[in-house]
Amino acid sequence: MRRAVDSVFENARCFDDKISSYFTLVRALGAQGRPQEASDLCIFVLLHLDEAIPVSPNIIDLILSEFLKTRQQLDGKTDDDILSMSAMADGRKIAAMRFLYSLNFQSFFAKTNIQFVVSLRMLQISLHHGLCNDSAFSFAVYGGFLCGKFLNIHDANRFAKLSLLLLDKSESKESLPRIYCVIYGIINPWVGRHRESLNKLIYAYKVGMQYGDILYGMMSAQQYCVQAYESGVELETLIKVISKFRKEMIEHNQELSLKMLLILKQTILNLMGQSKDPLHLSGRAMDEESVLKEAIDNNRKSVVSAIYLNRSWLAYFFGDYELALKMITSLDLALNDTRMPTFTMCNYSFLSALVSFALAHSTDGNCRWMQRASIALDEVKKYAQHAPSNYQHKLLLLEAESAFLTKDKYQAAKKYDFAIKNAGKNGFIQDEALAYERAGHFYFREGNNSAASYHYGEAHSAYLIWGAKAKAHHLRENIPL
Repeated sequence: MRRAVDSVFENARCFDDKISSYFTLVRALGAQGRPQEASDLCIFVLLHLDEAIPVSPNIIDLILSEFLKTRQQLDGKTDDDILSMSAMADGRKIAAMRFLYSLNFQSFFAKTNIQFVVSLRMLQISLHHGLCNDSAFSFAVYGGFLCGKFLNIHDANRFAKLSLLLLDKSESKESLPRIYCVIYGIINPWVGRHRESLNKLIYAYKVGMQYGDILYGMMSAQQYCVQAYESGVELETLIKVISKFRKEMIEHNQELSLKMLLILKQTILNLMGQSKDPLHLSGRAMDEESVLKEAIDNNRKSVVSAIYLNRSWLAYFFGDYELALKMITSLDLALNDTRMPTFTMCNYSFLSALVSFALAHSTDGNCRWMQRASIALDEVKKYAQHAPSNYQHKLLLLEAESAFLTKDKYQAAKKYDFAIKNAGKNGFIQDEALAYERAGHFYFREGNNSAASYHYGEAHSAYLIWGAKAKAHHLRENIPL
């Protein structure tokens, strides 16, 4: 492929003759898990298309400046005004939009801060030069920007809906996988039931594969698996789906999506008892040491973050709170340079609070851990205010843990009960199991062995229903009764 591209470059009469070949090369680099090189190539091409991406030592000021410029262009425009805009006619601007959308995706895995500038630039071009097939994507990404940076969930949802309307209007499904990845990975978890996104992501996967957008098709598949896991889908069932997608990712050389998928697969295998050490991500699916080293060496921050997050959850599930803290601390540093999907970010705050409460218990309510837990609890509260069906049970469990620690027995018992019922009602079997387990610890500490035994038993049953046999066994072996 590279030889064919070089041949085009040699025979090109002008830069515009090379544009299609550059785009092919960008997609190839992305599929090979080389996001930094793909990003750099996009920036180079955009410079020649008169859409230079500015480099500033103060990226925050640059983002704010671009945001204010975009907001000014949008000011006063109704949904009808936007939907009735004319089509983009400038071929170079259409090409620029293609490279900007590629840069937006690749910068998610490389230069994250550029992503915000890119999404704003895409919307500016669309508002000034008219609509093209990539415009719908720009509105979706802008919505993601609004909820991710400003917690403006109302307007984020507005632009998500506009994006879907523009997609329908264009009668082109080629950009659907990219749009669905943004809407159902970033925006919808703020406003809709998490489990309801699963069918949308499967559809995005099918459309991507049908229309040749393998990159986003496979990313949709990978995101489906993550969200199915987060939604409490039975683990044995999910492993079969993951194995199917794994084969396709290998077949289509989608290395980055494959790495992310295998981290999830090994996590699930550990929970199911199909690994030698449940605390390490090494076994049938991957070798943690080599994957982590390769990710760090190649600046794959999303892979690094996924390893730390999943290991921290495993450490918490299996009672190694010091290891969980170590992984969360490493994750804190990684998140300075990358982001995770919305639900995953809430789970990160949820876990951070759980670990902090556990450490506070072991240090007689040490103020350091209480303060850290309180900060993380406040983060989860923001999510719960917008989408209670996704997050309210998590908040209730954290409030129960807080009451347990401060010896407010009545509130602790009430909140544990509410957390259990809310998690069960909304289908989060893994969180229902965890709430039962934590309630068991509470009642045991209070000397109520009958209530403790009941809650431990329900936790054990729920973990088995989820498919986490190793966790169920660990609980049975470590019940203090």
